[in-house]
Amino acid sequence: MQRTKRILTATIAVLVCASIIVGSSTEVDAKTTREELMQIRKDKLKVMDSIASGNKTLEKYNAQMAASQKAIDDVQVQVDKVDVLKKQAEQKEEVYQKKFNERLRQLYERGETGYMSQLLQSNNFSEFLVRFEMVRLLAQQDYALLEDKKKATEQVQVQIDKLNQLIAKQQKEVDKSKDAFNKMMAEINKSKGKLKELQGMEDANESELIDINKALISSGKLKFPYTGPLQRPMDYPITSGFKFRWGRMHEGVDFGTQGKIGIPYRAAADGVVVESRVSSGYGWLITIYHGEYNGQPFYTRYAHSYPYEVKVKVGQEVTKGEIISAVGNNGHSTGPHLHFEVRIGYGAKPPAKDPMKYFGS
Repeated sequence: MQRTKRILTATIAVLVCASIIVGSSTEVDAKTTREELMQIRKDKLKVMDSIASGNKTLEKYNAQMAASQKAIDDVQVQVDKVDVLKKQAEQKEEVYQKKFNERLRQLYERGETGYMSQLLQSNNFSEFLVRFEMVRLLAQQDYALLEDKKKATEQVQVQIDKLNQLIAKQQKEVDKSKDAFNKMMAEINKSKGKLKELQGMEDANESELIDINKALISSGKLKFPYTGPLQRPMDYPITSGFKFRWGRMHEGVDFGTQGKIGIPYRAAADGVVVESRVSSGYGWLITIYHGEYNGQPFYTRYAHSYPYEVKVKVGQEVTKGEIISAVGNNGHSTGPHLHFEVRIGYGAKPPAKDPMKYFGS
């Protein structure tokens, strides 16, 4: 009998030690996973900031390209106008070139003797000089007019060349911005790949942490310090306080939304979701454990939302201000509102406390 008693005592001791070791191991795993998850989230924020910064830079390059392209388009309009002038100048030049060519042809066909005979037919020397001057001036005039038209065409071409230089300069700016844009786009795509990788790691760690937290919840070993004060879960007026109402205690406060549903509300403090379930009076009930407060567990509860609005699940860690669900009119409710409770203590339904005493200033 004594031998049996000793064996039973030893067995219980082993089981107790094993329970302590497993519990301790689970808490260590939770701490490690939580730290890894926090680091992953920090890395994610850095990558997301980098992507946001890159997108702003892309906008800048886009604006630069658009400005340079507009400058090119504006100059091209001027080029088109000057091109018309150039064609007109070339047409005039062509006309005067034909006239000059005709004059040369006549001179060639008639030859020196032809002109000489005209000059020798002069009645006197003065007439000879006049006729000679006329012949010279006719040829000179034709040539001068042609030169004027050529110069006019050249001047228009100079304008076009200058405008084309402006276009080339702006095109370089476009190409420069485009190259920078493409490089930045490559960096952003690389960052997006990194973000996707981190998201996968976060999901895996978050899933693992949820499982660990669930085990800690089940074993009653989920413990960490309370980090208040509470933040109001939404910026809407309180329509009913913590008081006796309709013959019984109203164990929380109601945030009214003037008949609106779907208004998001947030976690009042950092914590772990320990309940997210249907509850007849509450409609859908979310309970968050916020840690040990003066040696007792501190909880907040959120009621009356619809299940499709719920953003969290049991075991999930939430931060103060994180959206967890939205206002509904589910359960025993006289209209759309958030019923919010603070409960401190042990048991399935710890004692309710007035939430107004726990909100920060």
